[in-house]
Amino acid sequence: MYNKYLVEIPHVNNCHFAASELELMNNTFEFEPIYKYATGKNYDCDYAEIYALNDEKLLTGYLVLESIKYCKDGIDGDVLGKNEIFLMPEGTFAKFHTLIEDNQYEDGKHNRVNRILAKDQILNINEMKSIYTRLSKELNL
Repeated sequence: MYNKYLVEIPHVNNCHFAASELELMNNTFEFEPIYKYATGKNYDCDYAEIYALNDEKLLTGYLVLESIKYCKDGIDGDVLGKNEIFLMPEGTFAKFHTLIEDNQYEDGKHNRVNRILAKDQILNINEMKSIYTRLSKELNL
């Protein structure tokens, strides 16, 4: 079960792809819905809010870069904070801040993901280099 969460992503990215590159990426990568919020047990999702565009079409992306900002282990679970950059099917990028919680209970591990759209959507030079390197390897360019 999921609900849609409408969002408008500012297209201020400073990267551009040729039509042939976009076609190759769309034929190669699996663009999946991007969760805003999700809960589940043992990594099986039982509830989710998925980002949607203004036309209510689900926002899909392919994770191309993530950087862990912090990881805290606890007695009964752990918390992971990271930044993520997704490639969109039309060749733009979207940046998110993501918090992942895992809590251990007798009946298994309970999980929660909370993702928020980053205020700054401009890719810096290091992000662009890392993304270019990854896409080049995955597409055999």
